[in-house]
Amino acid sequence: MTRFLSVTVLLAVLASSRLASAQSTGGDTGTGGGSLPNGATLQFQHLEVPELSDDKKSVEFKETESNSDQRLQSFSLAACNCAHANRNGGNVPPDNSPLSVGWFSYLVYQTALTNLHVQTRTFTGVNCTDSIQRPQQCRELTYAEVSDIDNDLNAKGGTRISYNLYDIINGLLHDNEACQPIEGGATIYTFVSTTNNPDTFDFQFQQNAGVAITDPTSSTATGVDTLPPTPPDANKIKANPSDQSINITWTAQTNRSTDIAYFQALCSDINGAVVRHKAANRRYVTTRSQCPATIGNLSPAELAPEALQPIPVPNADPGDATVTLDPNGAFAQLSEPYICGSTLSGTATSLKIDGLENGKQYQVILLTIDLHGNYAAQYFDHTITPTPVTDFWEDLHDDGSKTEGGLCLINETYGDDSGISNGLRAFRDDTLGATAAGRWLGRAYYASLGKLGALVHGSLALRIVAGVVLAPVVALALLWHALTLPGLFVLLVLGRLAWRHRHRLAPRVVRLAGAGAVVTALVLAPGRARADKYEPYWETDPLDERKASKGQPSNDSPDYDPQFDPALNSLPQNNDDAIAARDAALEPSEPHWVLGVRVGPYIPDIDKQLGKKLGPYAGPYQEAFGGYNLVPMIDFERVVWSGFGQVTAGITVGYLHKSAAAFADGSTPGDPHRPRVPGATNSFTLIPFAVMAGYRFTYLDDNYGIPLVPYVRGGIAYYPWWVTAPSGGFAEVCKGAGTEPDCDQNKALGASLGVQGAVGLAIRAESIEASAARSLRQSGLQHAGIYGELSIAQVDGFGSDKKLSVGDRTWFAGIDFEF
Repeated sequence: MTRFLSVTVLLAVLASSRLASAQSTGGDTGTGGGSLPNGATLQFQHLEVPELSDDKKSVEFKETESNSDQRLQSFSLAACNCAHANRNGGNVPPDNSPLSVGWFSYLVYQTALTNLHVQTRTFTGVNCTDSIQRPQQCRELTYAEVSDIDNDLNAKGGTRISYNLYDIINGLLHDNEACQPIEGGATIYTFVSTTNNPDTFDFQFQQNAGVAITDPTSSTATGVDTLPPTPPDANKIKANPSDQSINITWTAQTNRSTDIAYFQALCSDINGAVVRHKAANRRYVTTRSQCPATIGNLSPAELAPEALQPIPVPNADPGDATVTLDPNGAFAQLSEPYICGSTLSGTATSLKIDGLENGKQYQVILLTIDLHGNYAAQYFDHTITPTPVTDFWEDLHDDGSKTEGGLCLINETYGDDSGISNGLRAFRDDTLGATAAGRWLGRAYYASLGKLGALVHGSLALRIVAGVVLAPVVALALLWHALTLPGLFVLLVLGRLAWRHRHRLAPRVVRLAGAGAVVTALVLAPGRARADKYEPYWETDPLDERKASKGQPSNDSPDYDPQFDPALNSLPQNNDDAIAARDAALEPSEPHWVLGVRVGPYIPDIDKQLGKKLGPYAGPYQEAFGGYNLVPMIDFERVVWSGFGQVTAGITVGYLHKSAAAFADGSTPGDPHRPRVPGATNSFTLIPFAVMAGYRFTYLDDNYGIPLVPYVRGGIAYYPWWVTAPSGGFAEVCKGAGTEPDCDQNKALGASLGVQGAVGLAIRAESIEASAARSLRQSGLQHAGIYGELSIAQVDGFGSDKKLSVGDRTWFAGIDFEF
């Protein structure tokens, strides 16, 4: 008996020793982690999520980018609801079955052989590493276990294991309840017992569902998110009807604001019909869209997060109807074709819905969406009716203006009905129009280069310049159209071969080209020689003999000073001649360029063109946009001659932009209480551009040190302009007596030619402080200062009543640099 007792005690001690060892490696103590024999660990690699086919009848599992919509939406509230509907009695569905929606899989890999042939045990829930709490708080996922870790997880290169998202999120404590609201962590616990003990485990591994070890380090994926974002306060959301549009505004949310990623709007008419078919890609995900085949397995309570909350419309128009949404209708169920507006900013406080019809009632739903596609849905409790407005362009023409616009770069350059223009239209319609990429190129042209037609309209000289610049592109397009893309490629290859063998094919041409280059160099050489580059004093010091001695001072020089270090120009020098040489090098040289930046008040002469004078109603521009704007301008001039002053030639360019809410349709111009329509923004943009010649009287500063430089300049002005309507495009009016929508449109896009001049005074401020002048010239600048001028611009197409008068008489002030 004594011997038996001793053996029992020994076994107990060994068992307790083994348990202590197991706990230290991360067993049931909750320490997290642990490694198997030989340092082996489990890795959850290559996360795959389901993608439902277009016909909603099959599923394909795919590995996706960690930040992709498909990955994130597969771990959302809607995906969890679908997982509940598709639990399939705890059995993993076939990969291609619609029941797979809500499931996901990892390739689970064991990094080394352990010489163990034991099973894994998988749990999900709360405190699953605690052996006491695990039976009461955790669910075992028997379908996610393997029987032989060495064979299944290492020898085979890993095993793909599937998991049900609902099981992972709700665990045991919330079984058969609605999906729990969580953000970030939903843990999969995998345990290993080296003795196959069902209650005590030596090793445990934790994996956050929704992320994988193979995700890139730059990934921002956080795992599971089933908590919808907090929407804006319904009492602070406004819908402002405008011309063919609705502008929704709200106050930014402060509660969990970082969880908001997008806002989208859905619209229908009063009968629930689609009004703008899928104006943007869907950023939200509904349970019905994720698993339509099994949605009937869920209770109405589980679909409660998809319920819409009303937004009150105070002081609704009497003609607008009260909105009552049918919960079984496609609109209330957020069907994708109803998307009519979108903004991809979580910090946005407005969203514009355009492309609507004036006088028609619309129902509108606003969605607040997070990155995982969870959403909060709100709807306006009354219909909203877009209403006509009177924008600035319409006001201008109602007041008698005959200004016209409507420009295209190709048409303005080569003529509207020329052979080149017609050939390019055929290239656009037949060649580019045949492919999606080609159609995109066409749209990109009209959105960018096409608008530059304003720069050449009405100017023969600019048409010639544009024709020369565009010639290579036009030739390429016409050859492409005539030869097709393969033919053009062959032609380019042949041209390249001809160029490579040009010395044999055309030696005379090459010799002529070389001779031309030599002549050009000889002609340009004097000009380049005059453009002396500034050199610091240590490069021109006549006492520095380092060049003659390969960089080393020579003791043989009678002027050698061992204490003189020309690189330390900030230190006192003992050599008077060196100081004189340095000061001589710092004397100002002739500048070659003048750069100025100025700003001043500007009011285009639009109202004066109509004969308006200052008063309560000065004209359409003042009534629409108010008074002056501070306009920035840049002057860039080349000094073409220096002698008794400077003769310059250069350009000047600026930018003016004004915006305001348009007026209510039918309102009276000049009425001091003329009503505006909130959210119906129209704007006027002007690009003042001129080619200038000038004279700068630098004699006073150059000869007497008086830092004043009077100047005068003038030249040809060409000012592009455009007016944006509340609908977002260019403002339009009908030409002649036509009526919309069948009339010939006069678009508010154009440019005006004219002249402008200025008289001003520049002050070379560096002359006030000698040390500042020295530092300035060491940096390559010769002069810097301030300047002011009086400017007169007569830019009205030389008196044409079809050109907008956009000049002004004003003043500017700024800073300039000569170098």
